[in-house]
Amino acid sequence: MKKVTSFLFLILFIATISHKIAAQENVLYPQVWFDEKDASSKLTEGSGTITGSAFTFETNQAAAGREKHKAKEKTKVILFPVTEYLIEVSKLQKVLGAAGRVIMTEKAFSYRLEAETDQNGNFTFYKMRPGKYYIQCNLEFVGHAVGQQEVGRTNYYNGYGYYAGSSAIYEAYNYSYNASHVLVKFVEIKEDGEVIEAKLKPNRVFENYKKLGAQLSMGDRCGSYDGKQFGKCTEYYDNGQTRIIAKWKDGAQDGTTLEYYDTGELMTVSKWKNGQLNGDTTYYNKNQSVAEIVTYKNNIEVKSSKQ
Repeated sequence: MKKVTSFLFLILFIATISHKIAAQENVLYPQVWFDEKDASSKLTEGSGTITGSAFTFETNQAAAGREKHKAKEKTKVILFPVTEYLIEVSKLQKVLGAAGRVIMTEKAFSYRLEAETDQNGNFTFYKMRPGKYYIQCNLEFVGHAVGQQEVGRTNYYNGYGYYAGSSAIYEAYNYSYNASHVLVKFVEIKEDGEVIEAKLKPNRVFENYKKLGAQLSMGDRCGSYDGKQFGKCTEYYDNGQTRIIAKWKDGAQDGTTLEYYDTGELMTVSKWKNGQLNGDTTYYNKNQSVAEIVTYKNNIEVKSSKQ
């Protein structure tokens, strides 16, 4: 009996440099192959410079009086070369908004440059070659707002002196809160030696705090909700060939899983239900002739026949 692969992702956060996934949050995984050579070539040294500043405004105040917050000193700013994979990441971020995270593979995340802000929230990337880049910063700040609290009630009486109801009396009070905004910017250096400015501002996508719930799991998007993976998920070989295509439902493999040789030929077709092999698993030789058919029931081999 040959080995059947259970599909797993190696994952890493993009929005924050963290290796922990919160249990109850929405997560989406890019389904585009990451071209390592392309990303590497786009990060070779040039003579351009990207300089900029990172700041945000409080979102719960009137536009005219919103308090501005600049990034604290030594806040990390991350730069990625714009690749097909990165464009997919950006699209998925728009789908999620602030309701979750887009997670990159460890390899894709490693092709980045980092800078730190100074005491004024400014940052600089040196020795940049011509090309397009995506810059991101997670800005944490202490916000201030005005709330209302009930301090009493006013009673009402009718003309006969009977109680007719009451209304609350409110008093305003000031309070502080911890907040975090994701700042992003696409920039382009058009010629070597050029100096460009990139002001990182709040991404409205991340200010839209909405719950996607069940609608997030619709379609073929690959992700997880409440810690359970869902959707149609693809993994690639380093050469860009598809390695595995698997379907997930409520955190378990479910449906047909396809595995391929690194040269592109179909290798295995297996049937899964609730995370267990159920039904026929067919193994193929590279010339696409059938090598073996193994029948499973609840992950236990029932019979097999070699061709």
